[in-house]
Amino acid sequence: MFDLSVGTVGSVNIMTSENGGLSNDQIAEMLANKLIYISDDAPEPIRLQAEAYRDRVRNLAQYYIELARKKNVLVFAPRSVKLGKRN
Repeated sequence: MFDLSVGTVGSVNIMTSENGGLSNDQIAEMLANKLIYISDDAPEPIRLQAEAYRDRVRNLAQYYIELARKKNVLVFAPRSVKLGKRN
């Protein structure tokens, strides 16, 4: 009735936090790791170049995540106060 097969799953990364959501740095790290995979078999010069590029992507992502969160606070905080809802 059922056809079951066994497969393999690539590496899985899990990131957790306590008392709230993930930090900007954690989200940026997840994004950079998802966008740029560096093979374990990569030659050392290529690995170093790829790691440097991934760090640049992570820093850029972190900057824009922080900017978006600040913008979110600037937009929604005054609206909440106007509606009589204070955090």
